[in-house]
Amino acid sequence: MKKLVNGINLAVIETTQFQSVKVVVDFYAPFNKETASQRSLLAVLMENSSAAYPDRQAMTTKLNELYGAHYSVSTSRFGRLAKIHLSLKFPNAAIFHDSQLLEKAFAFLAEQIFSPLIIHDQFPDKMFEIEKKNFLTEFLSNFDNKSYKLHDRVLANYFSDANLRVHADGDQALIKQVTNASVVGAYRQMLSNDETILTVSGNLSSQKIENLVNKWPIVSHNTINHKNIVYTQAIHELNKISTHECGDQSLLENAYNFVDYNHLSDQRFTAILFSQLLGGSSQSLLFLSIREKKQLVYYTNSLIFGQDGWMLIQAGLDKQNMTAVENEINRQIDKIRQHDFSDRLFSLIKNELITAIISGQDYQNNTIDREVAGFVSGYKKTTAQTIDLINSVTADQVVAFSKKVIQQTEAVLINEN
Repeated sequence: MKKLVNGINLAVIETTQFQSVKVVVDFYAPFNKETASQRSLLAVLMENSSAAYPDRQAMTTKLNELYGAHYSVSTSRFGRLAKIHLSLKFPNAAIFHDSQLLEKAFAFLAEQIFSPLIIHDQFPDKMFEIEKKNFLTEFLSNFDNKSYKLHDRVLANYFSDANLRVHADGDQALIKQVTNASVVGAYRQMLSNDETILTVSGNLSSQKIENLVNKWPIVSHNTINHKNIVYTQAIHELNKISTHECGDQSLLENAYNFVDYNHLSDQRFTAILFSQLLGGSSQSLLFLSIREKKQLVYYTNSLIFGQDGWMLIQAGLDKQNMTAVENEINRQIDKIRQHDFSDRLFSLIKNELITAIISGQDYQNNTIDREVAGFVSGYKKTTAQTIDLINSVTADQVVAFSKKVIQQTEAVLINEN
């Protein structure tokens, strides 16, 4: 990663592996629930318009001129950081014998970033109100998904920090409070305060990319404090959440805190292997017991959120099996704590994880995500180093880690036919 004079951190991944060029621009700032919805609506406006391409039709026409390029803007949260993520993917110039394709693509992206459709300090009123209404409608539609609804309640009851109790898009009340002026303000704050990271992957010249990006306007020279990006919290009392809905399938979602966990260390691989062994793999204890053997659930998994120091166990089941499933989850966690699993199973879990990492190298997005995450977190390992670290984790280390995994929420959604 190289910091350019205009403040942009640039990484170029030169590779002949892919037939496309992928350009990603990420703007990072401390996550704050009060500005989450402003930044998310800003992302929508930046995706659908700019001064040069004021509507979706003009945008589509331009992308077609770039040989069917794909452009998107989104927001997410990474630990304590908020991210606005711009992505542009287009074919390698050699395929269409267009020597200026790279320049045209970067000019388009610069237009989207530095020349939004802001006229007299605001977005056009009609367009803004339509996009805000659509954004709120789409956000609320998420709650038609019962899993999303249950997870929303888990967030509200698990996190001690109020900022992390909301989704990356904020919540309904915050979205309604967003104004044209506040989104324009969020845009200006993004350019003046966020750390900017531009990552490019493709069969191209690093120097050529640097020459193009050096022509872009100046952005913030702020640097993220790597030590403050991850989130940890103290243990609190177990919260039990229950809600009733009409439907056929009940849901379970339990949240667990990792005590004394350091995500910016090799300990992350111990945590990952614990989650994989418990429920994150087709060979996991939960999958083989409550789904395959006892057939108590339709699905089950465990998901680790290392940057937040916690883990979720999820399951879809019939309501009459709820108690049996809860008991079985606790029993399988106790089995790990007592080292009641075979060396063969532990080896299978490792091999499955390593296979997924190796196969992931075939995806351009993964290569870029790994580069950016390593820079943002300050913890970066090559694929070979990652595999070596996974292989070095012992079963005893996973057993010791499991004893510091404490349940914090027990959330169920009961179907009522």
